[in-house]
Amino acid sequence: MTTNTAGGAPEVKIGDWLRDGWGIFVSDIGMFLLASLIYNVIIGTCLGGLILYGPLTCGMYLMIFDRMQGGKADVRRLFKGFDFFGQSFTVGLIFFVLTLVCLAITYGGFALCVVPSLIGIALLTLLQTAFLFAFQLIVQHKAGAEGPISTSFNKVKENMVQFLLFGLVLWIIEMAGYCVTIGWLVTTPLVLAASAAAYRDVFGLEAAQAEQQQTHS
Repeated sequence: MTTNTAGGAPEVKIGDWLRDGWGIFVSDIGMFLLASLIYNVIIGTCLGGLILYGPLTCGMYLMIFDRMQGGKADVRRLFKGFDFFGQSFTVGLIFFVLTLVCLAITYGGFALCVVPSLIGIALLTLLQTAFLFAFQLIVQHKAGAEGPISTSFNKVKENMVQFLLFGLVLWIIEMAGYCVTIGWLVTTPLVLAASAAAYRDVFGLEAAQAEQQQTHS
């Protein structure tokens, strides 16, 4: 069920989405940790990230949506993201390359002065926010004629400031996970699950996801 503000813009519920994301993660923690390990090891290589970031991200969302709708978080669903390879590869490639550019600006800025690094962080936050719903839209077949990136960005523009804050929080959680030894095992599924909770409230979920899970049990 979608939730909107009095003005019709999507309501941003950062605390609720993070809490729901955590609840989804811990509800099948072993399976999500295994999926996170496979996901991060594969996309941790430059070639793997360039080619497989999009399909594997879709696979993670399939697992999360299954769990949200009462199904099991089956790690085999991680590889069902390849069913959306064409569109997810394109979106993933764009996101992955832009992320590398923003990270280069951020970390290069630290070596020079604080201003470039702040610009890099701002760009990363904007990127995270613009692509917030792109992969969920692919999985849920709701991208429409505009495409997943445009559909996602057009939706967050309706409440841009608050979605930017949510994007910043997700980015901080992600970075914290990579700063702590294997912390990414937890933060990756947490961030994706929180994003899935946001998608559920903004766009609504297709019931077919739970049905798909039953065919693989």
